[in-house]
Amino acid sequence: MVDPTNTTAKDGGSVYSYNSYSDSDLSPGKKDEEGGFQDPQAYRGPHGEPTASDGAESTGEGFHEGDVKAESEQDENKKVGVWKKLKDRSYWTPRKERRGILPHLSLIPEFKDARDYPPHIKKFIVFVIAFSSMMGPMATSIVYPAIDPIKEDYKTTSIMVNVSVGVYQISLGVFPLWWSSISEMNGRRTVYVLSFLLLLAFNVGTGLSPNINDFIILRVLSGGAAASVQSVGAGTVADLYVPEERGTNIGIYYMGPLMAPLVSPIIGAALVSGFPWKSTQWFMVILSGVNVILLVLFLPETLRKQDSGAAITAILQARRKGSPGVNANQTEDKSGYQTQYNEDTHSISDPSIATHEHGNDADLERVLSRTSNSMTRFNSNNDLDPIAPQLSKIHSYDPRQEQMLREYEAKRVENNLEEELSRMETAKSNHTARSDGDKIEQTRFQKYRHLAYLYLIRPLKSLYFLEYPPVLLAITFSAISFAVLYFVNMTLEYGYSRPPYNFSPMLIGLMYIPNSVTYLLASVFGGMWTDNLLLKYKAKHGEMVPEARISWNIVTAVIAFPISLLIFGWCLDKGEHWETPLVGTALFGYANMMTIGATVSYLVDSLPGKGATGVALNNLVRQVLAAAAVFVTDPMLDNMTIGWSFTMLAFIIIGATSVLVVLKKYGDHWRENFDLERLYNKLE
Repeated sequence: MVDPTNTTAKDGGSVYSYNSYSDSDLSPGKKDEEGGFQDPQAYRGPHGEPTASDGAESTGEGFHEGDVKAESEQDENKKVGVWKKLKDRSYWTPRKERRGILPHLSLIPEFKDARDYPPHIKKFIVFVIAFSSMMGPMATSIVYPAIDPIKEDYKTTSIMVNVSVGVYQISLGVFPLWWSSISEMNGRRTVYVLSFLLLLAFNVGTGLSPNINDFIILRVLSGGAAASVQSVGAGTVADLYVPEERGTNIGIYYMGPLMAPLVSPIIGAALVSGFPWKSTQWFMVILSGVNVILLVLFLPETLRKQDSGAAITAILQARRKGSPGVNANQTEDKSGYQTQYNEDTHSISDPSIATHEHGNDADLERVLSRTSNSMTRFNSNNDLDPIAPQLSKIHSYDPRQEQMLREYEAKRVENNLEEELSRMETAKSNHTARSDGDKIEQTRFQKYRHLAYLYLIRPLKSLYFLEYPPVLLAITFSAISFAVLYFVNMTLEYGYSRPPYNFSPMLIGLMYIPNSVTYLLASVFGGMWTDNLLLKYKAKHGEMVPEARISWNIVTAVIAFPISLLIFGWCLDKGEHWETPLVGTALFGYANMMTIGATVSYLVDSLPGKGATGVALNNLVRQVLAAAAVFVTDPMLDNMTIGWSFTMLAFIIIGATSVLVVLKKYGDHWRENFDLERLYNKLE
């Protein structure tokens, strides 16, 4: 049986293998039976040299010795003060090589490896990211208590105010596709600082907007800017921590987007009660400004560099010597590093590589520069849902499918690099026949075409995954459940602001607490429950598969889901005591989180190595449905009444449950028989 943690071919095949292991396979000190190095950066010193544990592992009986030395080194590191380590310039990236926007303004220097930061500094960075992650969902919920004041101030209709909420949701769904691509090519700090500077400007615009049309346009732009943390935040946590330390800190990061829906309606209600409604937007301006200061001063670049020079150098040298190919033994780094690339490797080669002849060193430097920007892990550790996270710490990838895809990606990357070098050599052989003007014009045209492809076209290719039935079905149920969440949120304001309740904006804001609390609890305990189900399934069947996530956790949620909608809808419709509809919303928060969290985790596990792409696609589809829900809520309630509207939604949920039955029954069949490689190839 093939070792799923070792993708290097024993017959001299490709060493350009993606690091697509699940997080559990990346724990420090763990190595495969071949002695393969699992995560080299986690074991290197500040200068990239192997640590003592590396040498121990290279000996026949040095594994335990390496562990002992590693533990002793950790004990010594604990004795080193935080400030002393920060001042140790051997860990620093040289000032001229620091990445991101305004890197020299960061009071925390960029380290060569982000995992070398002292624990307290790592924790502080996570808190900064968690605080930033509140901005997106907070700007959605903070306007709920202000819907009527906005309508009166702009002399417009409820539908137009709801449009301003809906288009914001669409922006939150669409723009993460692009922010994610930008972060992988230009770094995390660039995305954070740029997006929050834009967010600050757009929030000022919303506070000054003189009419509803300007307000809607600026809400679209502010939503697009706030979406950056959704696509980059979990990746930042993965940059800082090894996998076994990541679960707790991911939980800290997710406190931001989880707490925002709880506190923002209360803050919005308090502001609207004492000030004009635009105070909600100026509050967002203040938060945006604080975020910009925190990000500029306290967030260094954390994206980890890939040590790929040795492999590319070997290939270049072999091709210059006329060698027909390069095998694994010729290109493998002495440290055992398995070179990793992402999907960008296939892109058009930079003509600047081939337009001048400055010697072999210059050519090598250009190729290294050209490819280093497109190298990342096959699994970007960014595959966690930023809006409805279920804090599950266990992946349930199908090992057969994952191994097949790793082998496919390894072959594809090697072929792409060879093609890149072939283009370079062909261009060199033909460059003497071209005029300088033609070369410059072609260089510019290809450069702009390449940038347009990377930033505009390539992120949309994730839509191809909708051809894969498990992805389509999981996204369908997740999107429907998420849209119902917005029906509930909008109806809370609609029902309690009218007779017989006639609540003030402050009291309306408090009505969002029950479902927010159960939503938060279900995200934490739902993940623990799911992990327990996966472990039990493995104990019984000897493996973990994605379908194991769909079990009694989903059964309880599916039963509670329509019941909660009926309780909420009819109690509010009949004007029962104000507490009784909240029983329905509390039950709804549990059911909604359990179903969305489990289906998104299933989606991630169905796409080994492409979980982040699946989450981004899911976010796009469900935000579009959420926006549609916001648009139609008021007309639906006016014409059908609250009770019958939520009866209809209950039946829609019952019908959508059939999707989960189909996934449970046929998921394994599709994994074994569907040509998923074809869809992965389309992403190029």
